[in-house]
Amino acid sequence: MADNRFAKLRSYWFTPVNNSPLITFRILFGVIMFMEFSGSLTSGWVKEVYIQAPFRFTFIGFEFLQNMHGPVMYVYFLVATILSLLVIVGLFYRPASILLALMWTAVYFSQKSHYNNHYYLMVLIGWMMTMMPANRRASMDVKWKLVKPTNECHRWQIQL
Repeated sequence: MADNRFAKLRSYWFTPVNNSPLITFRILFGVIMFMEFSGSLTSGWVKEVYIQAPFRFTFIGFEFLQNMHGPVMYVYFLVATILSLLVIVGLFYRPASILLALMWTAVYFSQKSHYNNHYYLMVLIGWMMTMMPANRRASMDVKWKLVKPTNECHRWQIQL
């Protein structure tokens, strides 16, 4: 009986469904990350928090995350902004999403003086998106034939 329930659950979660919500989420998540990184550059937040801050409060266990000095920190945020654009258009999606998640995680854990709970959510979503086939439709990866196009994904990928 337990095997039957497991089979039903497995059948439900692995049922192919339309991937439009996942594709839309990829684009919106990319836009949010683009706004966050580019906004940090244009508002002076990078300078205030990372370059001119006399002291930083890091998360316990992440003291090894040190600031890059001067213009290098601007380059870091600029690269992350470009990666956000790659996620939006779905170009080199897998490596771009992994690097974006890694860079945002480093930004989050390197300082906690400007803590915001949605930053942690963005870390979790960023890593979740690295495992999703969010580039299989409406992406440059499909247009350039880097991935096989499909209009479907598993139900769990939408529900997650």
